Amino acid sequence: MSSKNTTEEDAKNISLCSARSAISCQVNGSGSVSVDDNWSINNSSLDGEAMWIVALPLRSVPLNYPLAAGYCTCFVSDIGGNVVAARVKSCLRLQSIYAVFNSRDASAICQSIDRVTFRVNLFSGRGHFAHGVIIEVRRYSGDSIAFFRYRCAVMLAAKGKARLEEANDKESNFSLLATDINDEEHRMLCQEALTDILCLLKDERQDTQLLGMESLRNLTDEVKSGSLIAQEASIHLLDRSSSNNSVSGDSDRVGSVIMEHLMRHLQAGHSIVNEKSTKFEESHIGDVRLLSLQVFTNIMANSTHGYALFEGKFVPGLVPVLIEELKHASARPHGAYFAASCLNSILQYSSCVSLEIKRASGLKSFLSHAHSVGVSGHALLQDATERVLKRLDISLH
Repeated sequence: MSSKNTTEEDAKNISLCSARSAISCQVNGSGSVSVDDNWSINNSSLDGEAMWIVALPLRSVPLNYPLAAGYCTCFVSDIGGNVVAARVKSCLRLQSIYAVFNSRDASAICQSIDRVTFRVNLFSGRGHFAHGVIIEVRRYSGDSIAFFRYRCAVMLAAKGKARLEEANDKESNFSLLATDINDEEHRMLCQEALTDILCLLKDERQDTQLLGMESLRNLTDEVKSGSLIAQEASIHLLDRSSSNNSVSGDSDRVGSVIMEHLMRHLQAGHSIVNEKSTKFEESHIGDVRLLSLQVFTNIMANSTHGYALFEGKFVPGLVPVLIEELKHASARPHGAYFAASCLNSILQYSSCVSLEIKRASGLKSFLSHAHSVGVSGHALLQDATERVLKRLDISLH
């Protein structure tokens, strides 16, 4: 293999891959979770970040298999398969993209934090392309614009052309156009939007319910809706759901019903999945749960801007759900990230509930486990758990 496109960091990764290849089949028992004989989840905690070790030589492009068109396929010359695999693995971790790897076929099924699912394939070239690696990134589902960003990141990383930072942080250069809207108009916009969202959530069709959840997530996201709108919506939901006033208007009731809807999905969680559930139903339950966690994360982050209402009736019931989500960080790292972010906000602004969190059984081991998953394959989860551990004054060493 030529070293033309191989950096010193790549060489270090290759040596680590070679040293670990002899024990890669044993990682299943003490780190990475096997899906079957060939697939494994990127949560090994061997010396920190896990490696994607591919079987060499790479397989060639199958006959009659059409590679993804355009920029979704590229060729990197004079390089080995494990160099490219290490670069892609590092990129996926920095992007906080959950991945399941197939070492034999040199493939990875990936899902981003915003529910974009795609596949990365590595192939050896033939003929004029026998001196390098073919990389294919193929979208399965999710937003095409978001996929475009992830595809660009993976391709750049595979070529060794960019040092990536965490892409899931909110873009600092993104800002909504300033609008001349007064406080009263902000309140009206929020109430109208929340009323429409509640209608979607009450619909029996699952795709309509998902649309409602996505709309609520976007409404409470200050990057997508603007800080004033997002804060107004968050305060409306928290304030109305925390109110003990039995005589309330229609707008008050909307916020309360939405919060009850979110809590019902979180508390039921994956327990409603049974043997008769279809794959589609299981996927829907998981999507709604993740979106609910995102909404709570947004609400709490927005409400801390001078208007903290964390003593309401729903917060004590939320804490056990968040801790349970940390427990399953290996299988649901995106959910664990949002759970850790919620816990951080609660610890920061609610002294009463903080005591309950600190007394929770097994909390340190759950946080430690979630942190190791983050170190291995999810940069945002690592950062979120470190913030919670710091607030709890817990050391992992």
